Amino acid sequence: MLVKFAILLDFHFYLFIILVKNIFSIFSKKVRPIVYKNSNFLYN
Repeated sequence: MLVKFAILLDFHFYLFIILVKNIFSIFSKKVRPIVYKNSNFLYN
């Protein structure tokens, strides 16, 4: 019972990490160009 719960928890944690990584990569792809443009605008 406890082992099954631990495996289930581990699996959900693993999925959660993958989800967070995907969201972060999408977010950084969308945000980085905007930040880069703004920094270019500021420096030029």
